[in-house]
Amino acid sequence: MKIILFTLLFTMQALAGVNNPISFQPVSIVSATGTITTTSGSDVLMTGMTLTPPAGVYHAQCDTTLTNDSNNSQVFVSIYVGGTQIASSEKSAKPRVQAGFGSALNLDVPITSVGEATVNGSQAIECRWSRSGGNANSINGRSLKLERIR
Repeated sequence: MKIILFTLLFTMQALAGVNNPISFQPVSIVSATGTITTTSGSDVLMTGMTLTPPAGVYHAQCDTTLTNDSNNSQVFVSIYVGGTQIASSEKSAKPRVQAGFGSALNLDVPITSVGEATVNGSQAIECRWSRSGGNANSINGRSLKLERIR
């Protein structure tokens, strides 16, 4: 009988997040399909990739797939909070490379940017991107996921 009561109490506390370091936290996700392009050398908003959550601390994750029309040009993906880049979130890739003989190798490169974002309730969390040079770069499908951690 004691074991059943303890199990029931523990289960109820776990569901409520009481005394449980692994409680379920609210998750917000925004996603978009379709191709978007940029020729910008400075970070610009990925269309549709912005959320304005309640005040708190969040684990932010931005996922997309990059393509590039120029050899050896880098594409950068970052997370911004209230217009300021989370420096550690910047990730880059070279989705098209030219090496040796033959034509360039075009790659669809999945990329994930993550960061810890502290917001005051009025600040937006955004996925932004840019490229280092050459022609237009594009991304196909993208998502921004926020999970409250404090």
